Amino acid sequence: MLFHTIISKLKNKNLIIMGICLFLYFLNQTFFKNIDIKLVHDLFNFYFNDLLAMPLFLSYLNFLLSFIKKKVISLKYLLIITVFCAFVGEYVAIFTRPNSVADIWDVVCYFIGTFIYWGIGLYWDDNDF
Repeated sequence: MLFHTIISKLKNKNLIIMGICLFLYFLNQTFFKNIDIKLVHDLFNFYFNDLLAMPLFLSYLNFLLSFIKKKVISLKYLLIITVFCAFVGEYVAIFTRPNSVADIWDVVCYFIGTFIYWGIGLYWDDNDF
């Protein structure tokens, strides 16, 4: 029964979003970071993964919640989750990882990623999201 439930969830849009984010992360680590154009190089080295972080996290969260027939798609709750993740990722990390620094642009990328995820949710207005 559990196997059947997992297979049925493979049609879940959140799995598609997770797959796209992971594929883009792979491309970034493999190719995009090596581009020699200064502005493009800086974008992919310092901010692109932060743009992917929230869509990946929110899609994973909603995928897990789908097993209990719940979902978080309200912009209000998505923003609350983003604030919490930004706090942990940019403030708490300073104390847990010695080479970490807080960057307001990372926080901006988290919020842009959240709005992208929310926009996808509006576009895919069905029960699988």
